[in-house]
This record gives sequence, C-alpha cells and structure tokens, in this order.
Amino acid sequence: EDLEKFGGATFMSEGLACPDKAMEECRAVERMLDDHFISYTDYGNSQDEVWNPTDLQEKTWARVYARAIAGQPTNMTFSESAATKDFELCFTPDTSIAEPTEIFLGTKFNYKHGAAVTCGTDLVCTPAEIPPPSESPRRGLDDVLLA
Repeated sequence: EDLEKFGGATFMSEGLACPDKAMEECRAVERMLDDHFISYTDYGNSQDEVWNPTDLQEKTWARVYARAIAGQPTNMTFSESAATKDFELCFTPDTSIAEPTEIFLGTKFNYKHGAAVTCGTDLVCTPAEIPPPSESPRRGLDDVLLA
C-alpha cells in the first residue's frame, strides 16, 4: 500500500547470509525476490568481523539481475542451473526515462566463455556480445550490459 501511495522501491536487507549447506534455500529466496522485483543485500557477520564469503556464496550472489529498468518490469528470471545460464528480462519501456536499462552480468561465475545478448523490437543491446573474462579488459571482473 505504501509503495503505491508514496512511490519508492522494495528492499530486503537481511536473510541471505546462508552457509554452504543451506545455499539452495538462499537460491529459492532469491528467485522469490526476483519474481516480485525486490532488491536485496546482506552483511552476514560483518558487524563483528570481515566477511569472507565461500566460493559457493560468491557464485550464488553473482547472479544476473537488472540493476535499473527504464520502464515497468513484467518478468525477470535467471536460470542459474541451466548450462546456458539464460537470463530474461521483460518490461514495458517508458520513453520518458532517458537512462538505459542496466543488467549486471557476472562473467567470473556465470559466463566464463562469454555471452550472446539479444534484445526485443525497438531496443538496442550494447554490447551484443560479452567476451570471456580472459579476453575482457576487466580480466574476469563483472561486466555491465546496457540495453
């Protein structure tokens, strides 16, 4: 109700500091949050110590998602278990928004061999291909796709 009345965004600030043995629970929560376009973060035990995530935690958190959407989203799904790691974002564009839609791609964990990018009608994808981390000037750091 408040979002409709005042505007803004939804955000979950805790709940995803899962140990490796419970990572599937974290993935299920991430999928539910994606289904409702809810952003999230967690800080684990960082109030007492430096957080050193395991490889599995890093991989889980490096999922593909839309950071900014120039319109009204209708669907966002990431198939982390599929060999192709398909990501789909559907939205109704709002031409009054000048900024691009931004999609976070984690090449270090999800697209080690690069990725092909396709856009729907009347949208331009830049770049159309993401090189593998070994060929990227960022050397495997996470890339951002602007569409």
